[in-house]
Amino acid sequence: AVSRGEWWVQEQALDDCPKEFHTDQDLCLLPGRDGVQSSVAHPALSSVFYLDGIGGATAVFAQRRCVVARGVSTLEPPLPPHAALAFPTPNQLLLFRGDLLHGVLQPLGTARGPRPTDEAPRRTVLVNFWNDRPSAAHAPAPPLPPPHAADERRPASPSCADFVQLPASSSFEAERWREQRLPETAVGSLPKGEGPPPPVLLSFSSRPPADCERCGAGVCWYDRHDETRGG
Repeated sequence: AVSRGEWWVQEQALDDCPKEFHTDQDLCLLPGRDGVQSSVAHPALSSVFYLDGIGGATAVFAQRRCVVARGVSTLEPPLPPHAALAFPTPNQLLLFRGDLLHGVLQPLGTARGPRPTDEAPRRTVLVNFWNDRPSAAHAPAPPLPPPHAADERRPASPSCADFVQLPASSSFEAERWREQRLPETAVGSLPKGEGPPPPVLLSFSSRPPADCERCGAGVCWYDRHDETRGG
């Protein structure tokens, strides 16, 4: 059962790069017979709470990171069959499994996704929920509150809207995604309207990928073989 929460505020201003693609994780170095060994754990659940409607979408891919050798990891599956996009909208909450690859895309640069500035940055509150206390947690674990009866007068908690399924894409445009930019085909498929687009789900046709020369475990569509350092 989830028993711990780790939270922080993320702010992206004018000259800040969007958060790179990564997996949330707790990396712990342990002594072993062959030297120092690493132990990696992921949160049970990750979340993003949007404080404004500024900046690029959060992209969550249906991929996990798997360690194939010491200091070498790869993505499983090699290419994502799906990707979920949540565009910054005030008071919207995005929840996803804590071991999935995700990051922030470049803003659309229009009224539907204005670019961050120093005066109006992209602000989010991030909370990771853990089954076990992260190894590097600073604050002591607070006592859990006693259970309470449901209060019908209490306002509903914020939740992410239903995802809109976009038409399937013929291919996964790795180069465009590697630049953290939404492919033009996906931009053209976004629901029309004013303000930020609703959360959307993209599907990609599967193709047998070429082997990656560096790890031999299938194509690595972005160059993060050393991502066991942390998320």
